[in-house]
Amino acid sequence: MKRKILLTAMVTAWLVGSSAFASIARLAVLGTEPTFTAANQGATTTNVVNGSLWYDDDYNMFYNPSAIMDNKNFVSFDKGLEGGWVSSVGDSFAYGLYFNRGGSAAATYGATANLVAPGINTATNTSYAGAGNNNINTQRSIDLLFGGDAGIKWGADLTWAYNRNQLIATSTQNDLEATNRYWHLSLGAEIMGFEPFLGTTIASQFQRNNSIASQQAADVLDDMNVGVRYKYEAWTPYVTYRKFRRSGNGPGVSDNTVTGAVSTQVQTDFSIMGIGVGHDSKIADGVHVMKNVGLYYNSVGDTAGTVFNLRDYKEYLLPVNLALEAEATSWLTLRAGLEYYFWAERKLANLGTSTTTASTAATDKRTSLTNATTVRIGSTFKFGKLHIDSAFGNGTQAAPVVASTDSVNSASSSIGFDSNTFALVSASYHW
Repeated sequence: MKRKILLTAMVTAWLVGSSAFASIARLAVLGTEPTFTAANQGATTTNVVNGSLWYDDDYNMFYNPSAIMDNKNFVSFDKGLEGGWVSSVGDSFAYGLYFNRGGSAAATYGATANLVAPGINTATNTSYAGAGNNNINTQRSIDLLFGGDAGIKWGADLTWAYNRNQLIATSTQNDLEATNRYWHLSLGAEIMGFEPFLGTTIASQFQRNNSIASQQAADVLDDMNVGVRYKYEAWTPYVTYRKFRRSGNGPGVSDNTVTGAVSTQVQTDFSIMGIGVGHDSKIADGVHVMKNVGLYYNSVGDTAGTVFNLRDYKEYLLPVNLALEAEATSWLTLRAGLEYYFWAERKLANLGTSTTTASTAATDKRTSLTNATTVRIGSTFKFGKLHIDSAFGNGTQAAPVVASTDSVNSASSSIGFDSNTFALVSASYHW
């Protein structure tokens, strides 16, 4: 009898301790880092990292691939979006394949935009997706991950995505086609509590080819992120830097307001610096409260902007996160997350509105961005090693926090027992 009781207790403890797995639904509820969008060019959007800097989740393997060595055998699916697996090779190595991360098109996440985890919201995380003029998103993105553990955990992630369209040709432009390709490499390690990571674009290009020079266009996306987090008992301080730039020439490069010849040059870039600290408190058996305070500075340059005072500006964000995960029973986990921007401000270089010169002499003016307070709830149903994660809500309102657009991120408060009860559903199996 004592052995049965001990075995039952061990199994229950295993179930309770295994809830921190990877899923878009979990990240969407608990929250991650801000997403930034250029004030002039809505198609230029970037996140900070793909995952969370202040708590553990298997999705963190996309900015620090060494995380595959923490949970080496699992398969994960996100309904209608993406999925993949990680498998061990002996005790010291693991590899993984992940498909369609970020969705095959920016609109894929639009249907549930307000419940998508900030930082994982559109295909612009993998390549260019402009508006109008036959621009195209990348498709069929694949992540190939590989890692090892020789006292120091390490990992690498190679990302590929591609798209081609010749169907835009016309009788007068029968050679017209558009292509979009993207290669990205991420590296990471875990050593003595430190978790450094680095990611960079290897090659990317959107190109619209045609024998008519004025119809040609090209666009290149370059992004780089570097950072480190440190795990000390219940504390997780972190620091990160992200450089994100889109540049090109010709019609349709940045948006459909750019209609000039091939010599038209445009460029939009972000320089994002962030620092913060997370804390995980165990307040009862199976109940954790996670807190995070961050500070972000973003310097934006947008030569394609049509409004002069938004060509170059600075942004300051101070997000505060509060999240709860509780084991209601051995087969059910409930979670909730709150995100509040205590400080959200933009500093304009000038107040001019002309596309070429400032119309006034006023400089260095500040304006508060609309504060975003988001509260979400979700759950995990556990059937042995199979976990079903969900985020409640109908997912029909505005996009997630986009610091540069002054828009409110109000998560849907409508919940009904219909096809929209669970705005996001993820399934994972660990062995």
